[in-house]
Amino acid sequence: MDFILIGMNHNTAPVEVREKVVFSEPQVKEALKTIKKDGILSEGMIVSTCNRTEFYGVSIKNNDPEKYIRLFLDKFKGVNWFSNSEYSYILKGEDVVRHLFKVTTGLDSMIVGETQIFGQIKTAYSLSCKFKINNIFLNKLLHWSFRVGKRVRSETRIGIGAVSVSLAAIELAQKIFKDLSQRKAFLIGAGETGKLSAKHLKEKGMGKFFITNRTFSKAESIASKLGGEAVPFDIIGEILPLVDIVISATGSSGYIVDYEMMKKYMHTGDNKPVFIIDIAVPRDFSPKIREIENVFLHDIDDLNVIVDKNITKRKAEIPKAERIVEDEVKNFIEWYKSLEVTPVIKMLREKFEIIRKSEFEQHRKKFSKEDWEQLDLFTKHFINRLLHYPISKMKTFNEDPYINLQMIDAINEIFELHKKKKEK
Repeated sequence: MDFILIGMNHNTAPVEVREKVVFSEPQVKEALKTIKKDGILSEGMIVSTCNRTEFYGVSIKNNDPEKYIRLFLDKFKGVNWFSNSEYSYILKGEDVVRHLFKVTTGLDSMIVGETQIFGQIKTAYSLSCKFKINNIFLNKLLHWSFRVGKRVRSETRIGIGAVSVSLAAIELAQKIFKDLSQRKAFLIGAGETGKLSAKHLKEKGMGKFFITNRTFSKAESIASKLGGEAVPFDIIGEILPLVDIVISATGSSGYIVDYEMMKKYMHTGDNKPVFIIDIAVPRDFSPKIREIENVFLHDIDDLNVIVDKNITKRKAEIPKAERIVEDEVKNFIEWYKSLEVTPVIKMLREKFEIIRKSEFEQHRKKFSKEDWEQLDLFTKHFINRLLHYPISKMKTFNEDPYINLQMIDAINEIFELHKKKKEK
């Protein structure tokens, strides 16, 4: 098989190495232009995220694609790590197919079953298409991998549950309140975790947001994007009795809400339940406030319990997902082998013979034995004449190799020869 993959990921290289070889989107575009111009590879695609940089190539020419890719990556990024097997890996043929299917399904991710990589692979493929360094192999492989990803998602529970603290906070909020649209939330802290939590709440249909931060402009910025209301940091206590859910993720060195403060302001409202999710480390809310009636406090350890349970559930689905991947690898290899001319000619003849016999048997009673024998010879001769030109043409395919492969694949699809082969 003509596929080759050279890359490094979170399993083979530390972050201080990976961060030096990340391709930004403009760099991917520049690289693809150069690859197209060099003409060494017939097809190519670059996948680059915080956890992996991988170069997928196809070569149907007599050259050294491995050497070209390694030197290209090292020169482009100004390093020699892709030539260094300590950090990089190389896969060929069927192993490339298997690896891409695992990447697309989230089986090869740092967090098993994560979905972001699916979109990142789609983006990488679309750039390959944009710069016209794609053809029959990459097209088929990538569309197949998207189908495998969707199949794993629908047939397993590998993507179940929150596996980040911010998502776990929202999952907990949803368990407490089934309908978030009728609830009010208070986000304390405008750091990355806080912003993610607010974004997730918005996506889940949260009714109203209050957002605060020591730097008020940051609270205003998030509030404007999410349709929330920014409030000054020094009136936190006044907002607490007005809301149903509090998510706190500041960088404070000590409690911003202690027992006395919480007790004072809770008694100014209607004493309805308030659920507080304290993601901060050090904690923002004193654990003593759990003693106050109708105050329910959860800290990051509670969320980590949720995350750990969900990760365990996902890992339990790995064998099922891997079986699907192996099944699809087998199917893909069958398709690949179906691009050979001789087997296709054989399957085409068999297809027409099956049709001939089927039609023949349906009308057998209408003919005498002598006529039947003559008709049998005639239809065989007719089928041979009918197939003579297309088969002769197939035997002499000698144009651009890709045109050859595309024509064979088209014949496979038109007459469903590959499908027939799998069903046998």
